[in-house]
Amino acid sequence: MKKIAVFLLFICLLPSAAFSAGVEHRLNVRIGFFDAARVNMNYDLTENKYNFSSAVSTAGTFGDLYEFNASYSSSGVFTKDKVITKDYNYVTKNKSHTRTKQLVFDKNGVISHRLSTMVTLAMIWGITLSIFFAFSFIIAHQAPFYAWVSGSAI
Repeated sequence: MKKIAVFLLFICLLPSAAFSAGVEHRLNVRIGFFDAARVNMNYDLTENKYNFSSAVSTAGTFGDLYEFNASYSSSGVFTKDKVITKDYNYVTKNKSHTRTKQLVFDKNGVISHRLSTMVTLAMIWGITLSIFFAFSFIIAHQAPFYAWVSGSAI
């Protein structure tokens, strides 16, 4: 009788068939005695979708000498006979520049176009100085104009 009760309980509590997996890896990269980098990777799989992301950054002595951070991600779907990528992008950043890239896919998983950017520290300073000089020029040349419009002399 106990065997039948256990068997019936097992049948009632039997989970329905489902496919889902999520895995996370955390890696510390060492070169000799030195910490070199940290890497985090995430995989999420279901019956018809996947999602992958990773992050890499320098650490320890190498992080002080060469600061670098990157993140990558990709996602897509599974069909009966192939894998179709829907999204892929990455961002990399170090002390002097930031780069991004995004790949845009059509409904069949074929790349339709790429979107890339790169912002350097020199570009940021150049834009900042350009804005500063533009406002300085405008302010310097507006004082005589306002004096002329109001009828007063400076």
